[in-house]
Amino acid sequence: MKQTSRILFATAALLALMTTALVVSCGDTGTSGDVKIKWTVNALLSHDANTGEVRAYLALTRDGTAYSAAIISLQAPPADSADTISLAGAGDGTYRVTFSPGLLHDTTYIKVQSLADQFQFSYQLTLPESLGIEAVDLPDNRVLASTQQVQVRWRAPRFADGYILVVQPALPSNPAVGFKKILMTTDYTQDPPYLTTLIPLQAFRNTQSEFQPGAFNVWIAAYADSPINIAGLPFVLPVGFAPNLDRAGVTGQVGGLFIGKKVVLTAVAPT
Repeated sequence: MKQTSRILFATAALLALMTTALVVSCGDTGTSGDVKIKWTVNALLSHDANTGEVRAYLALTRDGTAYSAAIISLQAPPADSADTISLAGAGDGTYRVTFSPGLLHDTTYIKVQSLADQFQFSYQLTLPESLGIEAVDLPDNRVLASTQQVQVRWRAPRFADGYILVVQPALPSNPAVGFKKILMTTDYTQDPPYLTTLIPLQAFRNTQSEFQPGAFNVWIAAYADSPINIAGLPFVLPVGFAPNLDRAGVTGQVGGLFIGKKVVLTAVAPT
């Protein structure tokens, strides 16, 4: 009888242990190690010198469905710091916050938590420091004729993985094609203390290569990791940024962006 009681007690204890293990692993991995729930995280931390604001955006899905029950925060180092900024959920799986650059740290931990699904995710991101176009090889009025080559110069900030150059007509009615590109190291020269690149003449022409007079907005931006397009950016990012998250059960894309102050160039018709 005592032996039977011991067996029953041992069996009950084993079942309790297995149940606890399954609860802990729920939403993570199965007993075979296969991921049971798949999450996607797409996020951008951007600082725009034109508005003077820092914006954080994150979109979260669980098995392909928008997930709105998570707690999203930006956390200052170290990883267990109590210095946090919370992102507000919009109810559609997206979370946002806008705040002053004075609250921004060089390094930020983007944290995602879901108590219901026992899901936790953290990503360390270092946002590029300030930059902007500091010199344009045109007169002070920044007027260019159809045959003029335009070079722009900026200082390399800390923490930048690379640069984006964007040129677009100020008015939607202007049919000029503009220009936007993720700059390769072969696209600019180093002339200490500046980096210098050339705006292609085609930026000020239409698809038939006809010169288009008018105002053109020019930005230089520095990026870290792999930024995503979100509503509210002053321009659409060029093609070329790819997903950079590939963890067990979590895929997606996270990056940072510093947008320098806009420069306006004026293209004038040939005389």
